[in-house]
Amino acid sequence: MRPLKLILSAFGPYSEKTQLDMTQLGTGGIYLITGDTGAGKTTLFDAITYALYGEASGGSRTTEMLRSKYADAATPTFVELTFLLKGKTYVICRNPEYMRPSKRGAGKETKETAKAELTMPDGGVISGISAVNEKMTELLGIRKEQFTQIAMIPQGDFLKLLLSGTKERAAIFREIFNTRPYLQLQEQLKKEAGTLYNAIKDDEKSIRQYLAEVRCKKESAYADSLENLQKEEVILDTDYCLELIANIMAEDIKIQESVAQKSDDLSAEMAQLDRTLGKQQQREVVEKALEEAKQKTAELGTLASRLKIEYEQAEKLQENNNILTAQIEAEQLALPGYEKLEFILNETGQKKQQLEKEEHLLEKSRQEAQKMKLQREKYQQQLAGLKDSGAALERTAAQISVNEQQCRKTEVLQEKVTQNKNLINEMYRIQKRYIMAAEQLAQAGSIYEEMEKRYFDEQAGILAQNLREDEACPVCGSLHHPKKAVLHENAPTQQQLKSQKEDYDKKTKIRSELSSEAGLAKGRVQSAYKEMLAQYAALISDTHPTIVAGVQDMSNVSDLSHLSDSEEASQEQMIDVIKQVSYRTQQAAEALADEKQQLMVQKARLEADVALEQKISGQLPECEKRQKELEEEVAERTSRISVLKTEGEALKKQADELKQTLKFENAEAARQSIAQKVRQKEEIQQRAKQAGQQYQDCKIKLEAEQRRVLDLTTQLKSGEEDKENNESNESGKKYGELLTLRQEKEVCQKQYQNEKKELDLRIAVNERAAGAVKKIAAKSSEKEKQYQWVRALSNTANGALSGQDRIMLETYVQTAFFDRIIIRANTRFMQMTSGQFELVRAKTADNLRAQSGLELNVIDHYNGSIRSVKSLSGGESFKASLAMALGLSDEIQSQTGGIQIDTMFIDEGFGSLDENSLEQAIDVLLRLSESNRLVGIISHVGELKERIGRQIVVTKTPDGGSHARIVADN
Repeated sequence: MRPLKLILSAFGPYSEKTQLDMTQLGTGGIYLITGDTGAGKTTLFDAITYALYGEASGGSRTTEMLRSKYADAATPTFVELTFLLKGKTYVICRNPEYMRPSKRGAGKETKETAKAELTMPDGGVISGISAVNEKMTELLGIRKEQFTQIAMIPQGDFLKLLLSGTKERAAIFREIFNTRPYLQLQEQLKKEAGTLYNAIKDDEKSIRQYLAEVRCKKESAYADSLENLQKEEVILDTDYCLELIANIMAEDIKIQESVAQKSDDLSAEMAQLDRTLGKQQQREVVEKALEEAKQKTAELGTLASRLKIEYEQAEKLQENNNILTAQIEAEQLALPGYEKLEFILNETGQKKQQLEKEEHLLEKSRQEAQKMKLQREKYQQQLAGLKDSGAALERTAAQISVNEQQCRKTEVLQEKVTQNKNLINEMYRIQKRYIMAAEQLAQAGSIYEEMEKRYFDEQAGILAQNLREDEACPVCGSLHHPKKAVLHENAPTQQQLKSQKEDYDKKTKIRSELSSEAGLAKGRVQSAYKEMLAQYAALISDTHPTIVAGVQDMSNVSDLSHLSDSEEASQEQMIDVIKQVSYRTQQAAEALADEKQQLMVQKARLEADVALEQKISGQLPECEKRQKELEEEVAERTSRISVLKTEGEALKKQADELKQTLKFENAEAARQSIAQKVRQKEEIQQRAKQAGQQYQDCKIKLEAEQRRVLDLTTQLKSGEEDKENNESNESGKKYGELLTLRQEKEVCQKQYQNEKKELDLRIAVNERAAGAVKKIAAKSSEKEKQYQWVRALSNTANGALSGQDRIMLETYVQTAFFDRIIIRANTRFMQMTSGQFELVRAKTADNLRAQSGLELNVIDHYNGSIRSVKSLSGGESFKASLAMALGLSDEIQSQTGGIQIDTMFIDEGFGSLDENSLEQAIDVLLRLSESNRLVGIISHVGELKERIGRQIVVTKTPDGGSHARIVADN
């Protein structure tokens, strides 16, 4: 993917429409994005990432922040990117959600919804955020997170790819190299093993549940064994469980047979007793029934006599029904007159209600008409007072806009003051480190000189020990040695002297480096100081009345501006000037803030007045119209009331005349009288019918009881012989004694039955438990075999083997890609470090409990050590990160049908490199032109500005926004 043209409109600091023809930058090599601090260099990266994915490149900027606060309200916000992918040209345009002026009313705002549109090479258009996002991910082959790690590295994110652990790298490689199927296989194996394990545990739980149901007698020889088996901590042995249940069941079956035999014998004895008791009980029942029948016959005879008298009396009352019938007919003929009266009275009531309603509505209409009149007069008065509020609102809004521009100037100047303070502090810190390094170097030099003198003195002493009289000295040739050099007790060894020399050389190098850093820091301070004074001069030259009033005697500081061109401005002078500028700028900011607060209050009041004026202007015609309608309504209701009064009086006169001809007050009273007479007639008829029926029923019951007395008397006489036989049965025992004996045998029989039920239930439960345990155990055995080999596969694939590195199957596959990335990265990393460092994948894990396989180490060829990349210095880490990013990009594009990234973007990082490292990094990036890859760099490093001719220069505009242009110095 290579950008061809980028268009920004009201996006970030770019308040106006900005077009960048990126084809001017070429198709390979590097170009620089440079300009003022805070002008919006990183925003260009945000714009490209937003166009591709709908999100900014950095995590700190959201789409809600993308609308430019410097843009005119009518300027639309959008980003349009034309890019080349695999030889085809695409155009994508997006805009975020933001508030814009409404087209339907002045001063109103409406929400502009977020949109996205992708134009395909064939001219087809895909619209909608979801559809475009899906298509862009399909075209590019990676999501936004992977894109920012291999193609567009935001400020602060450069080290993420280098320092990521196995887990983070695995997530990156999963999408890039499509290793998700291996992860899915791992998870499926782990899930299957877990499912089998849970199934085995469920089977064990089920077996224990069935074992908990097994019962036996407390006196049983197997009771203790069963109690021990039912404990949770006991390891299950299904064969032993089944054998124990079988023994318990056999014991219960033997007891069951004995109880059944005893119960059968007792049942035969109880049957004989029942036959004897039945005969004695039958005679007692007959005697009792005969006595009851005689008593009931007497009662029915008395009742029949009484009912006969009542029946005869009811028959005589039937003669009064003829009189009631005549009265009912006469009253029914008069009912139509009552109905007419009710109609007239109803009409009269309705007329009265209508009259009351109309009178009420008439009064209400009069009140509303008066209210509308007063409201209309009030609206007219208010409109007169709000006549000039619109023009005043426009003037206030213009003043607020000017105020905001001035506030922004003070904010920018305060940021510059803060930057100056930070740079001076940094310069002080480096100067202190330089002074300390110089002192340490002087101390190391003194120590080295002293050690060197003692070392050479010691060498002379050693030589003198071997001199003999009359033998020539190897140094001077003398044959006589009157004063030999002597050995020193604390003389250093050659190795100690060499070590001290290395320490001295190292401190010399450190002092030199800090001297260079101090010079650079001083240059940065002077550059920033000049920029601050320039912005300060621009501020005090402003004629805005609030600034003039807020910054008292600010012009007196203008004479300090000559220091921006002087190299002799001392640090104390600069600090004093910075303090004065900060103080007086704060005065201006506070004055502007106070003015803005007053203007906002005034604006709010005027907006309320304008809204009220518009509201009243719309309501006044409606108020006048409503007043006229109400006045017409009052006249109409007055006429209607007069008609209702006349009609009501006529109806009242008709009702009075009709009432004089009727017996009852109304129809309801007449109907009640008729209904009462009908009920009296029906009651008389019903009473006669009911009395006759009761008398006949009583006669039938009396005859039946008389026949029953005769039958029972005959039955009792025929049973005298049986009574004599019963008195001599069961060895002379009487009925009561036999009944007691029967009850005792029944209690014993119930005990046998309960014992038999308990045995039946226990045998059935134990038999069911044994069958269930046997069935579950058979299935669980097969699951256990399957679980063993599935668990072994899962542990291997998920890197969970005991005592082994935790390398998962997916990670193992990814190591092949990782090794190739490292090889590609080392071709550049070793070049940038002059062969000192080489990246290598860690072969063993530091921690056997964490995921491993994708950790990264570095070989230091100067001392042969292997250590973690996290131990590299800031500059070394930057070079390693750059090499890894380039290696990953190379490997991705080498895959058949893989992702094609022809452009790379880097935001800062070069400031951590020394002069030699910077030269090496630039050389590596310049060689990318051979692979037809274009790399964009954001940096403030001066060497880069001099070395790189192709640039995108971003500058701030007077209104607080930014402007970008391409400088293609090829």
